Amino acid sequence: MFMTEYNTFLYQHVGEIVTLQLNRPEKGNCINVTFCRELERLVKSLVGREDVKVISISAQGNVFSVGGDIADFSANSDNIEALLEDMTCHLHNAISLMSRINVPVIVSVNGVAAGGGLGLVAAADIVIAADSARFVSAYTQSGLVPDTALSYYLPRHIGQRRAAEMILCNRMLTAKEALDWGLVNCVVPVEKLKTVSDQYAQKFVAGSATACGAAKRLVNLSFSNNLEEQMSLEARAMIDAGTSEDGREGVSAFLNKQDPIFDKPKVWIAE
Repeated sequence: MFMTEYNTFLYQHVGEIVTLQLNRPEKGNCINVTFCRELERLVKSLVGREDVKVISISAQGNVFSVGGDIADFSANSDNIEALLEDMTCHLHNAISLMSRINVPVIVSVNGVAAGGGLGLVAAADIVIAADSARFVSAYTQSGLVPDTALSYYLPRHIGQRRAAEMILCNRMLTAKEALDWGLVNCVVPVEKLKTVSDQYAQKFVAGSATACGAAKRLVNLSFSNNLEEQMSLEARAMIDAGTSEDGREGVSAFLNKQDPIFDKPKVWIAE
């Protein structure tokens, strides 16, 4: 059962899976300052927990998110600078934490993902799109520019030229195009979206949180390092993993043709 301790999304923690569902379907799950603060608070609250192996993000209704709450921007036009500063501060910190947290983040996209909604998609580790999903930047047509780390992640996923087309020309991608361009991992019928998302989550639950967290960090650092720097990080991570309890358990289970039983995870944020 979902809990309602948050105002802008529904929260659920079952087993080792934390699930949040954007919950403003009547407004296209648009992003306001409350959401930015609550997302940051949620991710921070997971640090140190020993019962979390995956974060799964989805949305209520037929739209994932139309992006920023433009109506709220208009209503606060006299104080727009302070509002945008507040929003980007908390939202960007949440995105940074999700990137550096040692558990994977899955995003399931049921409909349109625009603006900041597209940013949430781009910042995820695994993205599952329904065949009804659509992806569009939508910033410049409103006289705005990307936030939510979209200008950072999008070129890394789909390349600079295609990212420029999406951001500057507001090119909308279908689910199939998003798959072909490398923005999403898979496309499924909308009625199977939750099932496939759960299957991905269970893979992470069954795996080693120690290895998964270290591997996620290596992937995220790969664009920042040269070859030798990256291999040095790989060597250190391999040594740490190989000498860990999970490493010993994984090797033993493999040799004995058994399913490994890994240690309980502990959530941490990489520096």
